Amino acid sequence: MINEIKAIIESLGLQYIRAINNNDLSERAITLEVNQLGVLAGLISIDAELSENSNRALETWEITVLFLELSPGIDTPGEEIDLALDRLYLIAIEFLKSLQNITPNGYFLESYSLESTDSVNISSEVLIGWELKVNVPRTVQICPS
Repeated sequence: MINEIKAIIESLGLQYIRAINNNDLSERAITLEVNQLGVLAGLISIDAELSENSNRALETWEITVLFLELSPGIDTPGEEIDLALDRLYLIAIEFLKSLQNITPNGYFLESYSLESTDSVNISSEVLIGWELKVNVPRTVQICPS
């Protein structure tokens, strides 16, 4: 699933970063020279239900993805921030569409939350964007058939 998330982020034209925490994000992002990032952030939680009849498990992956770009400036007017958020919102929705395409047949993304981030400090840079939290269904074969 992690490689699939990375592939989706990169297909949207974003630089992919895997970061467990903000310090990890800072260390990785400071060396990049890109304007927009897709970050698989934090730890991943997986809940699973086993099916007796099929030897399969239905996993639900709880993930957080950040869609970020460099803030235009320290004292940027709200209107400019809103324009950046609008661009990144459309990218987040495209990410969700692509994520839905890799869910097992008959399963759907049931809900998600998007919260704007007013500032993520990376060294002397400030990133703005969206934090997406979503639960993604996935089936896995537990026992050989």
